[in-house]
Amino acid sequence: MSIKQFKNFNLLLVCFSYLCCPVAVLACTAKIQSLDLQAGSYDDYDVFTSEAYGLTQQYEAKVLFSDVVEGEECLFYFSASTFDSTTKLTSLKNESLFFEPVPQSLDSGVQNNRWFGKVSPASDRFRFQLRFPSHQFGTYGNYDALLEAKLHQLPDGGQVIDELQQLIAASIEQAAQVSFYGVSDNTYHLDLGYLSTGKVINASPNLFVKSTTDYSLSFESMNKGVLKHQNQQSQWDIDYQLTLNNIEIDLSHNENQFYANSATVSQGERLPLKIVIGETEDKLGGIYTDEIHIYISPGGFAE
Repeated sequence: MSIKQFKNFNLLLVCFSYLCCPVAVLACTAKIQSLDLQAGSYDDYDVFTSEAYGLTQQYEAKVLFSDVVEGEECLFYFSASTFDSTTKLTSLKNESLFFEPVPQSLDSGVQNNRWFGKVSPASDRFRFQLRFPSHQFGTYGNYDALLEAKLHQLPDGGQVIDELQQLIAASIEQAAQVSFYGVSDNTYHLDLGYLSTGKVINASPNLFVKSTTDYSLSFESMNKGVLKHQNQQSQWDIDYQLTLNNIEIDLSHNENQFYANSATVSQGERLPLKIVIGETEDKLGGIYTDEIHIYISPGGFAE
């Protein structure tokens, strides 16, 4: 019988060790339940406002929490921005209405045109504003953008836990304004000077119109298109012709006379006025006057 001997037998043990970051498991779940324009907020932008903002809208997102474990941390991070990360609403005509993104909730802010902040079961609503600065001009219609709201597990974004997309909108209403160019007062006294037959007066200043839509101007002459002597006797009446932007305005009728045009550009439209004096032969010397009222109406051409 032979005996086998094993000599110098070495057993090598290879040990592997692993270092791993623990996976954070939140003691709750959450989803964006709603995103609504708040009561008291409107969607009409005022192109003629004298205030700093033509429109302010406040939105509120509500986050629904569930499976909350008492005593354990339940915290998520909410963010919202337009789909293209811009701060504007756009119309079908590709016109823009710009806004300023403003945070309203505690522990919230704005970065790169994006609202962001913390949400938790104790603070489950995220509020933010869109403030539209004044002095923006556009044509009548709706302006909108797609808003993306997201929930994240980490403050710097990363994995999206839940998201919601919603259209936000504002509108520019039919509005028009007429004034004398360069004059702040709504009343302008035009001195015609010495009257003579056929005298042409190129009135200064011009009319100045801004309108978000088609508009019509109406004219009403208190003396039905004549200059009346200070003694008010009709035998001394002097006819005159009013022209607006090379279009004759007949003031002799009882009904208002109209001038119609399309929506203006953002810089407005200057309309020159011209007056031509009629026959002055054998008329009594003195002061002659008339008063013209000018009205503007947006929303279509007058018949």
